[in-house]
Amino acid sequence: MLPRRPFSMPFNSAFAAMRARNLMRQVTALVLAVSLCLASVPQRARAQGGIQFVRDAEIESLLREYTAPILRVAGVGGGGLTIYIVPSKEFNAFVIDGRRIFVNVGTLMQAETPNEVIGVLAHEIGHIAGGHLAQLRQELRFATAMSILQVILAGAAAAAGSGGGAGAIISGGQHAINRTLLSYRRGQEQAADRSAINYLNATGQSGKGMVKTFERFAEQRIFTSQFVDPYAQSHPMPRDRVEALGNLARQSPYWDAKDSNYLQLRHDLMRAKISAYVDHPNSVKRKYPKANGSLAALYAHTIVRMRSSDYKGALSGIDQLLKQMPDYPYFWEMKGEILTNAGRPRDAVAPLRKAVSLAPNDTALRVALGKAYVVSGDKSLQDDAVNELQRVTREQRDHSDAQTYLARAYGALGRIPEANLASAEASLAKGDNDQAKQFAARAKQGAKTGSPTWLRAEDILQYRPPKR
Repeated sequence: MLPRRPFSMPFNSAFAAMRARNLMRQVTALVLAVSLCLASVPQRARAQGGIQFVRDAEIESLLREYTAPILRVAGVGGGGLTIYIVPSKEFNAFVIDGRRIFVNVGTLMQAETPNEVIGVLAHEIGHIAGGHLAQLRQELRFATAMSILQVILAGAAAAAGSGGGAGAIISGGQHAINRTLLSYRRGQEQAADRSAINYLNATGQSGKGMVKTFERFAEQRIFTSQFVDPYAQSHPMPRDRVEALGNLARQSPYWDAKDSNYLQLRHDLMRAKISAYVDHPNSVKRKYPKANGSLAALYAHTIVRMRSSDYKGALSGIDQLLKQMPDYPYFWEMKGEILTNAGRPRDAVAPLRKAVSLAPNDTALRVALGKAYVVSGDKSLQDDAVNELQRVTREQRDHSDAQTYLARAYGALGRIPEANLASAEASLAKGDNDQAKQFAARAKQGAKTGSPTWLRAEDILQYRPPKR
């Protein structure tokens, strides 16, 4: 028997196989990227994953107010929807599933009116109501199947000795698949635009802010889009999008509708607050000169004083604001924050109690009050801390801040198993599963067998994160 000759592939066939492998890598990377985008994100910041979100009761409350009427007319339940504030100064917002909207700080800072932000949120809710993310998953599965078919056909062509034909199959197939996916995404964006205008009409709001937003995008891209292939984009071309949106929005009887004065005031206060926290003090002073005389300007300067450790000046400023708006809960919250930062956490309890009494359904305010009870150092307030924070964690078990301070309150009361369990919950919410299991093991060891604490600790010990 003659020895078998080592198998050698013609150069063209080898090149085709290499192209096939590259195509499969690209498809795998695309699916992986989208899968990661669509993956579950914990409610709180994930320290290990590097994901950090801005948490602020006032801003979150305002965004809920912006979205509530849109969610009603869109038929999307608002109870399970969470808006995350991303600490990026770029103007952007996006969704990753049917329960989470992400809004950049830059969007809130740059939008001059509530209507501009509401238009952006309406667009994202259009994606949710349209089930676009689920549909995109299906398209990606189809694209993956088509890519595999292209590789099989290319392999057949290579086996037949037609390396060039194999390369053409792969190249042409890849090009067609990419264009199909991008076309599908453009269609989803256009559908979300139309849905957003319908929602705004149904709630008696103008689409003018939404048009202004996309005009801003168009201006930013005007010098980069002149020679861009419109079929190689995931979003409609800016000029075309603005024109289509403008034509649709101007047909509405609400085109000239204005935001209420109170809503505009709250929007201005939000922008001032963000600026005071993220901008240099000199920049804040230029944006809000003292001669401005507005509540927003006074708010910005009050926060800058607090951040500069001028607590006397900050307390003077917040008291001036409270004289003008005594029923605004977030000024009371700010007074509590100033007092806490000034090393007077016990004094912060009263204003935070007032804030909660004015907005009893605001979870973030309740967490702030629970935290004040804990850090006050007053042992007589620790039972109050437990009651306040338990109220939050019963509804939001993955609220890591609430769990962290609940652990401290339990610790101060000598309830060590419960303290360890709350620490385990906090770690789990942050994505630190190893530390969560360590705390859970301690909680289980110290708890009575079969008790709620023991059972929940056992659940955490048995937890396995879903594979992605």
